Amino acid sequence: MNSNDKKTIRHFGSQFVLFKKTHHSGYYNSKNHLLDMFGPIMVDVKGKNIADIGSGPGRVIEMLLELKAKHVTGIEPSDAIKLIKKNSKITLIQDVGEKLPVRKKFDYIFCLGVLHHIENPKPVLVNALKALKPGGRILCWFYAHEGNEIYVKFVNLLRKITIYLPDKLLMIIAKFFTLTLTFYAHLPYSLLFKRDYFKNIFLKYNFTQRTLIIFDQLNPQNAKYYKKSEIEDLFISSGYKSILFYNNSNYSWSVSAQKV
Repeated sequence: MNSNDKKTIRHFGSQFVLFKKTHHSGYYNSKNHLLDMFGPIMVDVKGKNIADIGSGPGRVIEMLLELKAKHVTGIEPSDAIKLIKKNSKITLIQDVGEKLPVRKKFDYIFCLGVLHHIENPKPVLVNALKALKPGGRILCWFYAHEGNEIYVKFVNLLRKITIYLPDKLLMIIAKFFTLTLTFYAHLPYSLLFKRDYFKNIFLKYNFTQRTLIIFDQLNPQNAKYYKKSEIEDLFISSGYKSILFYNNSNYSWSVSAQKV
């Protein structure tokens, strides 16, 4: 693991603690959110043995259990793992994704909003392939580059400064943008740039969750907005087959790839 990835883990650890009461309510923490993220490529997790790479404070774990997963193994390198609500259906490992145990042979592996924050995500995907049962699938969610080109240029300029700011100051900036974008999202639908995202996703979150989403993109050391072709090349080179894509509201790429 390089120094930038270590900084990213520290940044996320402090961020998860800062927003520790934000992750576990409403649409943001619901099974419907997970189903919407993956649309037609979502798998049926009922009764399945699942792994979640980059669990943070456990939001995705709770979604999977709400969808009746049999057992979820969460792996998270930061101290946010201490915030996860424990029960008999959860196994927790404080480590990086490439250290997910391969002996368990999971039916499915989820990795949401993680790989685009890692400089070299391939070792995580290669190890996940080893940990899957034959025919099993990994489901990942990435920031999308397509359709977000103007936004990506703007946010990357901001990030040259914001990755160095203390959390309290960054929180003030994130709240300013949340207020601005919330006002923008209530403009007449025909006037909106990225209208599908704001109407179908952004406004479903409460104010603090919207602030978290903005903070989340300005805070980490690494943040890459992936093109579909880049994701496809990454999964093929890692050994996956039958790669399926879903573009949710022209904002993100959800991906499902299989171990044959």
